Amino acid sequence: MPRHERLMDKLTGDFKIVVENDNGIYTGWFEHEELGDEYGGELWFEKTGEGIELYDYDGTTSLPKDVIKGLRENGYIVSEEFE
Repeated sequence: MPRHERLMDKLTGDFKIVVENDNGIYTGWFEHEELGDEYGGELWFEKTGEGIELYDYDGTTSLPKDVIKGLRENGYIVSEEFE
């Protein structure tokens, strides 16, 4: 049976962050509350032995600090390479 579940839907700082699980494929997105998707992007995760870890993103040249903080505060692994 297909399973789609929203794991995170939060406002952190100036960004809305959403993470979803679609049959074991973990993806998400972020966007600035005022600028919308003009300052936003997609997120891709993989489930590891440690937890759910961010492995890629697009949409901005660097991942906003509020997005990194929000993901980490909600238990997602974001390595230092994204800082």
